[in-house]
Amino acid sequence: MNSTHRREFLRMMAAAGGTLAMTPLSAFAASDQGHSKAKGSTRLPNPKFYWGLGLENGWIAQTNLAKDGNRRLLDVFLQMQHYERWKEDLDLAAGIGVNTIRYSVPWYKAEPRPGEYDWSWIDKPVEYMVNKLKIIPVMDLIHYGTPTWMEDGVIDDRYPEAIAKYASAMATHFRGLVNHYTPQNEPQITSLFCGLIGRWPPYQKSYDSWCDIGMRVAKATLLEVEAIRGAVPDAVIISADPFVFEATTGFLPKGNPQDPQYKELRMAAAIFPSCLTYGRIGEKHAFIDLLLKHGVKPDDISWVAKHAQKPDILGFNYYPDIHAYGGEGDYTRHGKLPLSIAARQAADVTEMGLLDAYEFFQLPIYLTETSAGLTTEAKVAYMNALYESVLRLRQDGLPLHGVNWWPLYDTIQWDYREGVDKPLTDFIRPGGWNNGLYTTKKTANLERVQTDAAKAYGAIIRKDAALLKKS
Repeated sequence: MNSTHRREFLRMMAAAGGTLAMTPLSAFAASDQGHSKAKGSTRLPNPKFYWGLGLENGWIAQTNLAKDGNRRLLDVFLQMQHYERWKEDLDLAAGIGVNTIRYSVPWYKAEPRPGEYDWSWIDKPVEYMVNKLKIIPVMDLIHYGTPTWMEDGVIDDRYPEAIAKYASAMATHFRGLVNHYTPQNEPQITSLFCGLIGRWPPYQKSYDSWCDIGMRVAKATLLEVEAIRGAVPDAVIISADPFVFEATTGFLPKGNPQDPQYKELRMAAAIFPSCLTYGRIGEKHAFIDLLLKHGVKPDDISWVAKHAQKPDILGFNYYPDIHAYGGEGDYTRHGKLPLSIAARQAADVTEMGLLDAYEFFQLPIYLTETSAGLTTEAKVAYMNALYESVLRLRQDGLPLHGVNWWPLYDTIQWDYREGVDKPLTDFIRPGGWNNGLYTTKKTANLERVQTDAAKAYGAIIRKDAALLKKS
């Protein structure tokens, strides 16, 4: 989309009565939301724009031989030694200059037995982030997975209410230090991996189970949001949603991709269950008919519709190397184009993803995960092109509130869990979502090594801070 078409699109969105051009960039920053007045609370930074990072901690804790086979425990914090090296890792992030870190709390460690909570590990890094580094932690309550006492994962009947109690306990415990929360990281991936491709518990592989699990996740998310807001009235709820169009293949009836109604149906399926969770579609929507055909109960649909709640900020995750250049290695396509042109194209497809997500939900938006490039040069080219997009989109009035590079350093890929005959270092592979600003040496101490991409990201943050200070 060129600049003229972009501006025309944004003008049309504003004319349609959306939030566009009516929400100041700082409207959802920490200072404008207010902070908990609990004893001991510390004033958090008040960024006009969230420039952040992610510390990857995907985890699946189930390792029951009878149900899970010989799969290993996946806990990226554990495997990458972050539990021992959290201070070092957080200092690396602070050295770049970020004001925000998306940080995952492994539920299976925080609630080892039903109703028994253990914050002994997570207390120290959260307090250090807030009080020492002046960084806003955006807490991921669930970055996939469930506690080990839920052997069947998200289909355990206790799941929705249990995670709501967990959310309440966490929000209450950290009240005064934390008011930014992501209830569910990528509910679309949970529904896909657990219900359709059978990679994670309960290892189901049907559209019926995909629909069922999506509805369970929707209910759990809404109960979480209610619990968080009940404990922390000034909570800032930031989602983390991708479009997963792979899930729509074979699920939707054939149609014309250019037809607006069919496009709407396809997007609803690709971002299920959030299309229901946030109240974007009602009980009369065509997508609801498909859910009913696949065994979803009308009462469950009515419950979600009745309790639907919007996040304060729609977090959108997009990786051009995965979504636009799958199978090409990365967006450079093996050097087939000059790097500057390839990077501009990669940033453009990310921009289009943001615009699609905004058009669908009409909510303030935040690029909560992005990265691209197998080499340092490719990473730097992409982030510079992306920053050009950020400047244009903000100037054109899109309520864009932040960008997170993901992750801070190269980590293990998720197939570590299945690849039980290979050592951990075999799974530290860059690519896809794993394009760290620091590389990781494949040695026993997994040394994090700074690259010029870390310096370049810091330079962008400083440049933007100076620009926003003048505005």
